[in-house]
Amino acid sequence: MWRLNEFKLSEKSHTIVRLAVHLPNQQAIVYQDGQEEEAVARSAARQTTLPAWFELNKNDQDSHNYLYTDIPHYYTFNKSVMKWQKRQRGGEQVIGRMPVVNIQDSERYYLRLLLLRKLGAVRFEDLKTVDGIMCNTFQQACKMQGLLEGDQHWYDTLNEAVQTRAPFQLRLLFPMICGFGEINDIPELWFRYKDALNALSNLPSFDILVEQKKGQINAQKLNDEQKLVFDIILKAIYDNKEDTSRLFFLDGPSGTGKAFLYNTLLHTIRGKGHHLTPVASTGIAATVLNGGRTAHSVFKIPIVLNATSTCNVKPNTQEAKLIGDTKLIIWDEAPMTHVHAFIAVDRLLKDLANCSLPFGGKVILLCGDFRQVLPVVLKSSRSLTVASCLKKHNLWSKFIKLNLIKNMRALEVERKFSNWLLEIGEGKSGDNIMLPDICYPSEQNPVQQLYGDLNLSTIMPEELKGRAILAVTNDASIDINNQVLACLPGETVVYEAVDDIASDDPNDRLTFPVEFLNSLTPTGMPPYKLNSKPGCIIMLLRNLAPTKVLCNGTRLIVTKLQRNIIEAKRIGSANSETYFIPRIPLIPSDSNMPFKFKRKQFSVRLAYSMTINKAQGQTFEKICLMLNNPVFSHGQLYVGFSRVKSFDSVTVVAPSRKIVNCVYQEALND
Repeated sequence: MWRLNEFKLSEKSHTIVRLAVHLPNQQAIVYQDGQEEEAVARSAARQTTLPAWFELNKNDQDSHNYLYTDIPHYYTFNKSVMKWQKRQRGGEQVIGRMPVVNIQDSERYYLRLLLLRKLGAVRFEDLKTVDGIMCNTFQQACKMQGLLEGDQHWYDTLNEAVQTRAPFQLRLLFPMICGFGEINDIPELWFRYKDALNALSNLPSFDILVEQKKGQINAQKLNDEQKLVFDIILKAIYDNKEDTSRLFFLDGPSGTGKAFLYNTLLHTIRGKGHHLTPVASTGIAATVLNGGRTAHSVFKIPIVLNATSTCNVKPNTQEAKLIGDTKLIIWDEAPMTHVHAFIAVDRLLKDLANCSLPFGGKVILLCGDFRQVLPVVLKSSRSLTVASCLKKHNLWSKFIKLNLIKNMRALEVERKFSNWLLEIGEGKSGDNIMLPDICYPSEQNPVQQLYGDLNLSTIMPEELKGRAILAVTNDASIDINNQVLACLPGETVVYEAVDDIASDDPNDRLTFPVEFLNSLTPTGMPPYKLNSKPGCIIMLLRNLAPTKVLCNGTRLIVTKLQRNIIEAKRIGSANSETYFIPRIPLIPSDSNMPFKFKRKQFSVRLAYSMTINKAQGQTFEKICLMLNNPVFSHGQLYVGFSRVKSFDSVTVVAPSRKIVNCVYQEALND
């Protein structure tokens, strides 16, 4: 029946062109016994695809635009004359593929790595040449290009930094390299650069009198709601009665002045000469707190959590002493932290204080908004996501709930926007929302919608820092970022990552070749090809130096692009300090891959567009919400709209004015 109906018995969608990978004069030769000499002579007269590519690059300038693996898209290999010839048509369904080479065949393996990156080579020696210097081996060329693991990359990074910057900036870079880099000989690195690093330190400290004055001034500005919370927390700290409540959760929507209240508490308690611990669930949220750090870095919370996880703070250490001496722990953006993290911190504080009371009897102020995004649980159901919230654990019943309701925004239009946001966040508007006309313009191109009133080819970088396009998916934000970058002045600099599998078995690299690894961009990782320009806006993807507000989510403006470091200044910083960002090894924490993937790349992305989840904790002057794909998780729409203060600061790209809202009511209910 299959044949009678003329159904296809087989189908071929693409043509695979096998591309030779061999060392000079070491191409494969096929021969019969007794005919070796004739086979060698015949092979010498016939080129493989590799020397034919060199010949093509000598004679055709257009071919210099394509990598060796891309040549079959634009040229065909004529086997009769052993030459590449320009295609007249087709090429869309052609794949050029180099055979996988075992790393034990080292020179051929490194030659293959270079062929994946080098344009326009006309001989093997060109592949060995880096910055005008011809290396003796392909392995040496890979090392000079930073394609291999080893300490030389870190020496090159510091060499570039020493040429231009002051010692305090180098001292910030050095611990980044030691903390994130996989260095074989840290003492040697220190010995070689200690003179350049040596100078008076710029360590932050808090002046008690200054803090006292700031606390007094801020306390006078608190409204009635804020003053009530302020007094309750101070009473909990300084009232030694056994029945005094010590655990609090402060709920406050956007615009109710939570950050001002936090910092008033911080200044007041420091002004009394006491230590306290301000932390947040994300790096960007920690920057709002005076002296804030991430909860994971302070309490050494494991990245991968379960119900029995413990914090890695050892007793009788300086870290343990600071936590033990703290009068107050303020934890911002608490609702987006997995309950297992709170359980681990509860165990830690009980152990350090040798006290069975919840959290070791410490005064804890958790803050946040359960209307926002909940803890991210990879590939989980709605019920599992809700179950990961603190609200659904027995610990929640120990907390006293405090509320900030009064909106601090002065303009009536801003208060109307805040009330509309509350209806979205609490699901009162239903599962579908009709957008106001002002938020749904006829122009549905997100780049034109947000930047159409600006001339991107001449604009100053600072003029773009208050704008962003928020997308639902990573792929959409990456595509938009590249569109915006193409409109900006200057030449694009492309940084290619070094991808590898963290395995001692060479067969793993045969199963997953490097070009497959290059195609991956796991969540929270920079792309294999990072495009950048001087003056472009980037965002950090790791907490490099929280004390300097170089956190996951911090946005910066690029000032200089070098091979091994990016120099950038932080957006919103009062000074003009520039910081060094090095390439570091990155391993995704929540990967579902069947191998341990490692990428050495600058831990940044372009920041003209980002996902809604990534934008939580950020504030913008104007945004465009790209909702071609509807939101799919609790709080995403609320987070997206609440990045700005009024209706006229947000526009939406969507198939229609009716958009989807996703709210888990069970996460809002106690």
